[in-house]
Amino acid sequence: MIDTKMLKAEQEFNEIHDSYVIFITASDVMGAGCSLYHIDRVIKETGAYFGDGSHIIYVNGSYKDDSDPIGKLMHDFRCLSSVDMFYPALAKQVRYFKETEGGQNIMCQVFDDLAEKRAEKRAEEARIEEKKAFARR
Repeated sequence: MIDTKMLKAEQEFNEIHDSYVIFITASDVMGAGCSLYHIDRVIKETGAYFGDGSHIIYVNGSYKDDSDPIGKLMHDFRCLSSVDMFYPALAKQVRYFKETEGGQNIMCQVFDDLAEKRAEKRAEEARIEEKKAFARR
């Protein structure tokens, strides 16, 4: 489905760009202690790289190494304050959303919307359970 979104009508498949799906996980899901895990498709029978331009990258969110760019980024993701961050661009955005009235208003709205959606979902689940209980009776 990702590939179809990258092609325009009448465009040839070989014109498609490489695609990258990046998962930032809370822990080391692969268990090898690496900061990144690059996953590409391989033909099982031959061991040859498939080369379709599809790439998956898992980022180990628990990785800690302040001398490594990924380690610094994961450090910044865990920071509660922008002053403790390594990357200025990320620190600037965190500072805006956490320390300015405009940013705090945006974040409050986002959380209010999320809470409303959760409440609606729970209400719908309760209605379904109520209907199931009625049907069982």
